[in-house]
Amino acid sequence: MGSLFFSRRPGHGNERGECGYVDTTGKLVIPMQYSNAPSFAEGLAPVCNMKGHWGYIDHNSNEAIPFKYSYASAFLDGYGKVLFNSKWYNVDKSGTLTKIDE
Repeated sequence: MGSLFFSRRPGHGNERGECGYVDTTGKLVIPMQYSNAPSFAEGLAPVCNMKGHWGYIDHNSNEAIPFKYSYASAFLDGYGKVLFNSKWYNVDKSGTLTKIDE
């Protein structure tokens, strides 16, 4: 699949400030249904749903890692970072958490 880009108003957003993704031609390919939608990395994107919960989606907008985190960052070297119950964890693509030592 080609590159997908985050999009927010103007152009591919709406008055509620929802976010989605467009392809390189500008076609909307993942609907405007997120409150925050950073870039894809390593096949997944961290996104925040309209209830304020973060999770990860794949390029087809399928939930890859459940929406249950206070925050989630992009994947790097096989792991994303998530905030869960006020503690930071590394998360792998299967959703397995490993606590980050402070």
